[in-house]
Amino acid sequence: MVHSFCGNLPGVNEGLLLSILNTLNILYNSYSAELSLYHKCNEWIEQNVSRPITAEYTAEAMGCTVEHLNRTVKKYSNKCLSEIIAEKRLSAIKHFVKFSNNSTQEIAFKLGFESAELLRKFFKYHTGVSLKEYRKTMI
Repeated sequence: MVHSFCGNLPGVNEGLLLSILNTLNILYNSYSAELSLYHKCNEWIEQNVSRPITAEYTAEAMGCTVEHLNRTVKKYSNKCLSEIIAEKRLSAIKHFVKFSNNSTQEIAFKLGFESAELLRKFFKYHTGVSLKEYRKTMI
């Protein structure tokens, strides 16, 4: 097929054209694999938000290094892996506060925090408001 195409374009080197097409194919496959890894990572974090997730634990589950996973996540989200993990955990905390009557201790247990105090510190650090203040806005 390339040969017939090249026959219609005088001066086109068939070997060079094949090399370019091969390079484009490699780049496309690499892009596709990275995008797939990014989506797989996001899904895995959402499904495992009840565990004490770390970047290392996530990369291990994805079968790659933290560095590779972090580069891939940053490429498609402009955020580092730890930011994505924190966002998903915050979303889960907010969901529990909004749609359940669970105590802070129960939420901490369900989301893999070692204690209610660690959950409260995590929430305050990432949102700037205490969990107690946030609960008041949900009433």
